[in-house]
This record gives sequence, C-alpha cells and structure tokens, in this order.
Amino acid sequence: MLYNNSSLIQQLGLDLNETASKMAANPAAGWPRDTDTWNDLRKAASPQTPISVSSPISGFDVDALARTNFNELWNRRKYDALNSNYTPDFSFRGPTDITFNGTSPYSDYLTQLFTTFPDLELQVDEIYWMGNDKDGYLTSERWSATATHTDFGLYGEPTGSQVQIWGITQHRIVNGRIVSEWMLFNELDLMMQIASARQ
Repeated sequence: MLYNNSSLIQQLGLDLNETASKMAANPAAGWPRDTDTWNDLRKAASPQTPISVSSPISGFDVDALARTNFNELWNRRKYDALNSNYTPDFSFRGPTDITFNGTSPYSDYLTQLFTTFPDLELQVDEIYWMGNDKDGYLTSERWSATATHTDFGLYGEPTGSQVQIWGITQHRIVNGRIVSEWMLFNELDLMMQIASARQ
C-alpha cells in the first residue's frame, strides 16, 4: 500500500525536508530495508511471463500498452511515447499533490526526475485492468525502480546515495490512449533515503 505521506506532512504545516531528515535520523525498526527485503518486495506477485507475452491477443492489449509505455518513457527516455500513448490534454495527478494537464508538463516532470536520478531503471511488477474497447479501460500498475542520486534536481544537492523507489500508477484509457494518469510513489521514504546519506 502507498500513502501520499509527503502531501499529508505539508497539510500539517510541517517542512517536508526537515521532517524527512528527522525521520531518517531516528528510523523505525526495519528501516532502511536490506537488499533481500527489497528484492522480495519487487517479485512478490510478479508473473514470470507478462500476459501480453504468454497469451498475446490480436486486438488492443492493455498489458502490452502499459509495459511498453513504462519502458519507452522511464527506461529509454523516449518522449515520443507521450504523443502516441497519451491524449494531448491528458490529466495528471502525482505525489505531493502535483497536478497538470498535457504532455509538455509531463515531459518536464520526467526530465526533472531523470536529471536527479540519471541511471534510474524501472521494472513493472504487476498490472491489473478492467474494461473494454467501447467503454475504455482502467488500469493499475505496481512498479519499482533503483537509482543513484547523482545530480541536482527535485531533491537538492546530490548525495550519491543508492535509492529504492516503488510506486503505483493508474490510467484511464479511451480509444487506445491514456486520458488520465494517477501516479504515487514512496516520496517521503525516498527523501529519507537521501537525508540519511547527508547525516
């Protein structure tokens, strides 16, 4: 499960960076997680073979679109996928209450992430969906990523820390294109990982 903890902290009137630093200095038991725990989380319910590969279909394939979209945007940094997979005015809702409409601000947001974490590599862990070609589809994708905080960007001065990121993205797809995206990842935990490297 994921919660928008970074937004909650801001709603309480607390400084997000300061809170992350305090929490990293006095971590709860089991944090930071070890490599074995991280790997177990990543493979907890992942299919050995994606359904789009094990049971391909001739029509529109939601699994294939979702996996291809993540790989093109997040791993290959191919922003052309925004034009082919999204409507021009699609709506986005993200962590810390980030909201915008359109592919251009999404491209800017991704560029900030990839500037902060140049070696970020994402894997899709699970995909669920419901719907049909006539009414459209709703999807939910669980994903995880590893990265190194090696540049200025969203989270301040680089620390060189290795970070673990996990998230859930949901899409509304109409006529084969994404019209809405809701994306949430462990932003507070990510900031704690970075803060820990500064202490």
